[in-house]
Amino acid sequence: MFRHVVIEGNCARNCLMKNFCRHFVEFLQILTSNTQLISVKFLHSSTYLLRIDPPTYNGICRDIADFLASQRHLKGVEFDRCFFYFPESVEILRKLSESTKESLTHLKLQNFLRYGHKDIGHYSNAAQKLPMLTDLPNLKTLETDYSFIFENMVARQTAAIQTVINSQTLGLSKLILHYLNEYTDIEDFQRLTSTNWGFMKRLYPDLQVELIIQTGFPTRRELEFYIVPNMPITRLDYKCLEFEMGIETHACKKLKCLELFTISPISGIDDLLETWLENRPESLQKVIIDVSNVYEEDDFPGWINLTDHASLLKLMGLNIRPKNFCSNDEYSKYAKKLLIHFVKTTIKLYGCQYVTSNMHGHIHLVDSVDHFGPLYLSSSFPFENYLQHLKKIVRKGDKPLQQVVKRLSEIMSSDSFLLPPVNIEEFPRFLKPHFRCPLLITSDPNRQYSSIQF
Repeated sequence: MFRHVVIEGNCARNCLMKNFCRHFVEFLQILTSNTQLISVKFLHSSTYLLRIDPPTYNGICRDIADFLASQRHLKGVEFDRCFFYFPESVEILRKLSESTKESLTHLKLQNFLRYGHKDIGHYSNAAQKLPMLTDLPNLKTLETDYSFIFENMVARQTAAIQTVINSQTLGLSKLILHYLNEYTDIEDFQRLTSTNWGFMKRLYPDLQVELIIQTGFPTRRELEFYIVPNMPITRLDYKCLEFEMGIETHACKKLKCLELFTISPISGIDDLLETWLENRPESLQKVIIDVSNVYEEDDFPGWINLTDHASLLKLMGLNIRPKNFCSNDEYSKYAKKLLIHFVKTTIKLYGCQYVTSNMHGHIHLVDSVDHFGPLYLSSSFPFENYLQHLKKIVRKGDKPLQQVVKRLSEIMSSDSFLLPPVNIEEFPRFLKPHFRCPLLITSDPNRQYSSIQF
């Protein structure tokens, strides 16, 4: 029989909705009576749960709860985009915690609760039936939205912490917490305090929190609501449309990985990195910064500052990677705009006399790459390396071109080539040894040279 089942609600046509629900219920009943699963996933059930009539909805929720109550060996359960009402959510979780208390190690409740928190206050009796996280002692990983359900599961176990600590060993080590302001607002929540998270750390000493925030135009109040002291955040994934403030990292003393995504302009991120140059968070190891739509000339100074600060932080040992999201064509257009901006800025800063032909050539660099291919396919090193031999051919300043032509004709007609063959294995050569410079601890004091020959 089955051991792993994925049930995906992809029925979008109203004319097929009734048949789909009927077959879904029949399949659940077969699983209930004939199988003991190891894992089950309910995906995208909102495509029909949000559109069926109340009696059918109530029946499906009851069948899901009965199915979960019949399973004694489930190790992994996932709900993604199901959107149950609060009473049905509580009943499903209650049945799940009772039947899989000893077996469940992975639980995902993303987009599990249908958002409409204004009515949740009327379900105080249902809230009392919510299981606590401690009712699943073998749970290792929990992925969930920051919701009324999550708040209550944590708050209720805080009230009973002494009983829990004295009675059992708990193993929750990873908590992945999502907040999407498209569905929720901080006004809907009571807020978990630093005290709540302190109790969580006592219950779960190895707990690591990954916080994923997706918002439009963030406010400092919003960040301070979710990021509080004692919260053991090790990874913060922060996506916003406009970044205009720094992220307070003092409350994230265990933060190892920070991922930022925003849309240009990027004022605020470069300021954040500048503060890290003086006071870098001690635990931070990896930073990924994704910036979209850096096209306009007004965006270049901020992007240049960001990349400059990132380069310095790399030298300080931080693994940091700023990225600008563009397609290949968009990268070329962006590079050309950036090079034009560089030349124009050089004129403003230093004057026209410094804009040489080489400086002007920057403007056409992108066109050359488009025409000839990447730079490594059109290297000028062989030609420039041969210039040293041409220079030796010219003996005086008068008529240099004629001298080169005459000497080359002599060389071509000679039996022996003027230039001896080069043994590549002999190069590079280190020349002019000395003992004047300060040394690294690992360096050999007998090997200092002032020049190198390739």
